Amino acid sequence: MKHLILLLLAAPFLLFAQTPKERRDNLLKNPDLPSLLKAVADDNAIIRHTAVRLLAQREDATTQLVALLKSTDPLVRRGALQALCLKNAATVELLGDMMDDTDVNVRLIAVSQLAADKPAKGKQLEILEKTARKEKNAAVRDIASKAIWPFYRNTVLLRNRSDWDHDVKVVQDILLPAADWRFSLDENNQGHLNNWFKTNFDDSAWKTIPIAVTWEDAGFKYDGLAWYRKSFKAPSKPEKFNAVELHFESVDECAWVWLNGIYIGQHDLGTSGWQTPFSLDITKEIKWDADNVIVVRILDTAGAGGIYKPVHLQVLE
Repeated sequence: MKHLILLLLAAPFLLFAQTPKERRDNLLKNPDLPSLLKAVADDNAIIRHTAVRLLAQREDATTQLVALLKSTDPLVRRGALQALCLKNAATVELLGDMMDDTDVNVRLIAVSQLAADKPAKGKQLEILEKTARKEKNAAVRDIASKAIWPFYRNTVLLRNRSDWDHDVKVVQDILLPAADWRFSLDENNQGHLNNWFKTNFDDSAWKTIPIAVTWEDAGFKYDGLAWYRKSFKAPSKPEKFNAVELHFESVDECAWVWLNGIYIGQHDLGTSGWQTPFSLDITKEIKWDADNVIVVRILDTAGAGGIYKPVHLQVLE
């Protein structure tokens, strides 16, 4: 009898209980703020996500969206953060907090927003540097690393210049020494911050390594960033020449290059660049009949890595 009475009392509620589809349809018809805030706590995921999307469209819901960043539903947090970014309401401090989120997609949104404001500075730079060092997800780490990377040079080679309509000939081709390059791993992406590219940097504590072989074949079982340094003697200045280039037969897989402390360019095609030759102009940077210092930063993400083919000094006419 007791159970029958309870059933009869519950019958009206059971009869008129709305299905998730009905609740969502009602929400779409009447998306007022109280209804939306109630819906973000619904036990149905689709309704929660619909509510976040509708909240994102409102001009008066910024405070509520910030509160949703503490939701246990990663899709809710993701939608709320994306909405705040689109509204330009995501502060650097808030984005920094979201870099500790357990959901990688939330962190991707946060780091992308942090990286969008260039150049990075202050707290923004501090967060990006920490992410570049400590983030375990490669995609998130890569966005942060590129955002704080201060070096870029668009070099137009002689053969590609719009004002040059002559044949280009290599009149001197000098192989750089393959033995005894200085070598150091850069597991925390700190080399450029520690001035490893400067001519007067003391690399005496670094290991030695040959080029024209992978660094694995030279005894370094490693994937990541590493640096090479080498001093070489340039020949006397030719009487006639039109350009001078450093030619790399291939590196595995990305490279950033300095000569005599001056950044001369990059080979950054991602994983597809590991077997693509490239050249960089050094006409203004080379010191004739003197010692020159070449520095190469390499990124290898998988498999073999390094300057695994020869490097040439080429004089062009």
